[in-house]
Amino acid sequence: MRRLPWVLLGLVACAPPAAPVTPGPATGDGVELVESWPLETTLGNADVRDAKDVWPELVDGAKLRLDFAEFYASDDPKGPSALTPVVEAIERAAKRGVKVRWLADAKMAKTYPELLGRFAAAGVRNVGWVHRDDDGRAGEELLDLYTRQRRTANVEQVQANSISNKNRLEARDPAVRRRNFEELRQTAADPARNRQFLLTSSMIESVARAGRIT
Repeated sequence: MRRLPWVLLGLVACAPPAAPVTPGPATGDGVELVESWPLETTLGNADVRDAKDVWPELVDGAKLRLDFAEFYASDDPKGPSALTPVVEAIERAAKRGVKVRWLADAKMAKTYPELLGRFAAAGVRNVGWVHRDDDGRAGEELLDLYTRQRRTANVEQVQANSISNKNRLEARDPAVRRRNFEELRQTAADPARNRQFLLTSSMIESVARAGRIT
């Protein structure tokens, strides 16, 4: 991968494919379909690589910048987890000169400060979601705006994505599962559709939508 403008973290639940998918790293400017699946289930697809294995590759391939939009950042304090290689890849990226920004909810950043602090020490710029007044407090008008922005973004984007992913996971009809997987294949093959899919599933579109609300 020659360039990674942003890392796109989204859940794609998929079913057995109509034709085998050859696992392996993405090459060139193509899009690789990966999956995250609930632990203690049998929903994983052996023909599709896990997101936890692909994300470090994407981060390690970044040359210019990485932008994350997450409500919070937290890893297991007891020891290595599936997220640990991703965290370490982000630190490596920042230390080698990649511009890394993390957009987090200001309140949640106070609840889970450890990992954001670790990122900051590595050179990651942490960007709070809520802007404060000059005295450091958010006034009623600003909080009302924040509520309108967040509610709209959550209903139109986050909730819609969650319901769609849940429906994919719960599908049991083989024909429905094949149709869902084929739809994802077609999306990946169409540059315009796969760009919109990535903007939506990564919440970049929801942040832009919230910014247009005044």
